[in-house]
Amino acid sequence: MIKHQRGFSLIELSMVMIIGGILLAGAISIGSAQLENARISSTQKKQEVIKIALMAFISINRRFPCPAIANLSEGAVGYGKEAQNQGTCTGTTRISGATASDHNVRGVIPWQTLNLSDGDGVDGYGRRFTYQVRLNQTSPIASDSAGFTGNIDILDERRNKVIDDAVTAVILSHGNDGYGAYLPVTGARMNRGPTTADDTLENNDDDREYVQKSYSMDENDPFDDIISWLNPSFLNYKLIEMSVLTSPSSSINQGFDSIFNAAGQVSGNQVPFADCSSSRNPNGRSNNNCTSGITPWVTLSVNELVAKDPWGNHIRYNRDSTTTITLTSWGADSTQGTADDVTSTKQVK
Repeated sequence: MIKHQRGFSLIELSMVMIIGGILLAGAISIGSAQLENARISSTQKKQEVIKIALMAFISINRRFPCPAIANLSEGAVGYGKEAQNQGTCTGTTRISGATASDHNVRGVIPWQTLNLSDGDGVDGYGRRFTYQVRLNQTSPIASDSAGFTGNIDILDERRNKVIDDAVTAVILSHGNDGYGAYLPVTGARMNRGPTTADDTLENNDDDREYVQKSYSMDENDPFDDIISWLNPSFLNYKLIEMSVLTSPSSSINQGFDSIFNAAGQVSGNQVPFADCSSSRNPNGRSNNNCTSGITPWVTLSVNELVAKDPWGNHIRYNRDSTTTITLTSWGADSTQGTADDVTSTKQVK
């Protein structure tokens, strides 16, 4: 007797195919999410490597490197190296400010100058990291206590709150969509993104503002940029920790001690008078009968830098008596009589 085996009905086959499709789509979705997370993680790790390399460069050169020119192709002169002429950064994108000291420059990470590999200079998506820095920070700082400054703003997603308003340098990955990124080998720049993608476009334009917000796949306002930055507070703290810079308080105390010692060594039994020649352009020489003014560094035979505080202001000098002087720094705000003033009095004769 022949037994007939029952096959699957069209409905049953359809159900199997639907379930299989759902499972396959889920597997693809999970795989895509894992790949994206891996790329984000790789990008963030590379940003940390770049920051460490920047710190190493700064500790030796006392300045930030210029960006590398972004649109150079492989083999071109300067490919992967900081642009020529520190303090000018020739060939990079100039972002103008209200004054020359406010200018920024933008390009890509100068991986060769930082002794990094070509692979370290691209993000997890295989595109160059954008690098923007305050232009005057690519020139060596004036003194061990001057420290670094910044003027780049990091804004939140609504742009009504500043996350950080004094950033010196930004290291930007343009994310999965790559809008605005420069490509390795050719130096070509990708499309800057749809006109509705306001925050993505903000990170591609020529100003001193960047947006940091959550990942978004909204087709009208996509955002997947990954931003990292160096601000002066962190930077100066680490450099003081590394003994590359001197803390402001230590610098002021050292300056005061040098001036007190120099005043005590001036010939005669009286301390010199102050310099009252000009508050804007002092000549460093004592003026008879001037008891309150600028430290007379020429008369004291010290370098003018010794007679300045960490913020570049001349130390105030008060001749209290023939044997005693009082020195004052008006602090970071350069304003007399505020909480950050530092004063010291000493009998030196």
